[in-house]
Amino acid sequence: MEMNRVLLKLSGEALAGEKKQGFDEKTVYDVAGQVKKILDKGIQLCVVIGGGNFWRGRTSENMDRVKADSIGMLATVMNCIYTADAFRVFGIKSHIMTPFACGTMTELFNRDKAVKYMEQGEVVSVSPSEGAEVKEGTTVTLVISKGNQPATVPKLTGKSQSDAEAALSQAGLSGNATEDYSDTVEEGVIISQDTDAGKEVSKGTTIGYVVSKGPKMTVVTVPSILSFDKNAAEKKLKEAGLVPEYLGEDDSVNEYGQGQVSYQSISAGTQVEKGTTVQYKVSKGSQPSAPDSGNSGNDSGTEENTNQ
Repeated sequence: MEMNRVLLKLSGEALAGEKKQGFDEKTVYDVAGQVKKILDKGIQLCVVIGGGNFWRGRTSENMDRVKADSIGMLATVMNCIYTADAFRVFGIKSHIMTPFACGTMTELFNRDKAVKYMEQGEVVSVSPSEGAEVKEGTTVTLVISKGNQPATVPKLTGKSQSDAEAALSQAGLSGNATEDYSDTVEEGVIISQDTDAGKEVSKGTTIGYVVSKGPKMTVVTVPSILSFDKNAAEKKLKEAGLVPEYLGEDDSVNEYGQGQVSYQSISAGTQVEKGTTVQYKVSKGSQPSAPDSGNSGNDSGTEENTNQ
């Protein structure tokens, strides 16, 4: 039979971090985070917890050994309570079982119930710690997880990314966004999600979703329409995926014949987004030269003088 149950020895000093006494929140949360990763792999974890961050046994020969051990057991219970709360932050629901009544904070140890909890859950924390000297028949305290709290996946499609992240956070989930182009979904709006809305998953699960980048830009090359007539020029621009805009006749002196395109706003060969507007003008053609009025006057005057 394949075994998937692991025993982890966790000393009380480990919960104290560099302070060596009491609790160091960052250290305890780091431990809880590592436990969460183990649980996510489907492994049942039994954590044996000591109480050395509060009590290291009797410090004097005058103290009764049993009373010293009782104080140590209380220290392990405190560690179980603190560790269980750290587990709660990471979505791991726990029970605390003790060999003596501790009000509503714990429940009395029962072996069958403990085994059942372990089979249903993922983690068991045990106190007193491994190697501690206790009286024969002493009951061991267990902190037993009932597994990760469930969370319902919210609907993300159609939401903005900020609204989607807010919905995931409220559900106790995290998000992983990727982007893709879409001709039908507005830029910045969620196109799809990798886990169906309404599905129950463990709290802390990462839900992937795709954010629209809007339609993908199509690049086209501007053709030359110079020397084409108006109809041919517009046809050529439209075939290239561009929008023609007629600006009227070109009054400037140019080499093009009347009715031919003599100007286009975007040079041929330029790459632009499909749908870009290209403006153009058509030539009026070559203009007749104005008569030389000065020479005509002189000729008339000469003839008149000659006749005289």
